[in-house]
Amino acid sequence: MNEGERQSAGTLLDVRDLRVSYAGRGRGRRGGRAAVDGVSLTVTAEETLGLVGESGSGKTTVARCVAGLLSPGAGTVTFEGRPLGRAGRRPPELQRAVQMVFQDPRSSLNPRMTVAAIIAEVWGTHPVTAPRGDRTAALHRLLAGMGLDPEVASRRAGDLSGGQCQRVSIARALAVRPRLLVCDEAVSALDVSVQAQILRLLADLRGRHRLAMLFISHDLGVVHQIADRVAVMSRGVIVEEGRTDEVLTAPRHPYTRALLDAALDLDDTVRDDDTVRDDGTVRDDDRARGDGRVRGDGTVRGDCTVRDDGTVPRDGMLPGDGTVWGDGTVRGDGTADGEVAV
Repeated sequence: MNEGERQSAGTLLDVRDLRVSYAGRGRGRRGGRAAVDGVSLTVTAEETLGLVGESGSGKTTVARCVAGLLSPGAGTVTFEGRPLGRAGRRPPELQRAVQMVFQDPRSSLNPRMTVAAIIAEVWGTHPVTAPRGDRTAALHRLLAGMGLDPEVASRRAGDLSGGQCQRVSIARALAVRPRLLVCDEAVSALDVSVQAQILRLLADLRGRHRLAMLFISHDLGVVHQIADRVAVMSRGVIVEEGRTDEVLTAPRHPYTRALLDAALDLDDTVRDDDTVRDDGTVRDDDRARGDGRVRGDGTVRGDCTVRDDGTVPRDGMLPGDGTVWGDGTVRGDGTADGEVAV
């Protein structure tokens, strides 16, 4: 979406001068702090705004205010000009209009409920969005749109993988036909390969359902893949905002530049800290060791390093002769205490 299209689309979400403070602890409630300090942002129809920052920057607090899970201390949150209060007090149409996908897909679902029951509960709460006719067929179509087999409907959420749980969470949100999806670190708890799949799914759903998104993430690489614009938060304020390509390729604020410098550069090759091979590659079977070093052949031994005094940890990771004493020391003659010999 270019700037002209964005202006013509009209504002969907409008956050103005949002402020949230958390009280301190102890007598007198000292030590309170402002988690969000005067944040303003907008999201237009069918646009994805990436809200990025390090942990503690306040981005999740903004997301919770937009979703109605937290009341701001000051400021306004409106949807097409209508105030958005707490989720339980919103009119049903605004409850449906703004839905949230949480960071931890497992904890966001009841592990004892089947997927069919989870979706049926949503349709029961908002019957206007419930399909007419065969609900089983409609459920299967909904799951297929998330890349899930129909048989998943009869399985309990606790029996699903993390990626499957997140797909079900997205299906639950889309079951009420929202217009704005708030994604709070929606892929950060997933394996890298699954992250890519969920990002592709969200991008596809955005086009198919004409969704707007507020996408919260600490990962600049993830935001670059999905966001039209990006707002960078630090210590409760937005320090930079603009088109994603412009912000990430020519950042103006020092904090944004620091985030980019700290991000993994996939074009890097050789590092001199012995964590990778000389050619910049890593073996498929490598596992990080406590001291971060690798063997001469490029492999690693888990989490054990032989101590200078000839001892090894009690986890059974052994030096060259393969034997250890009961107290973890290596015998000079190559033999070992019987109960710990390997």
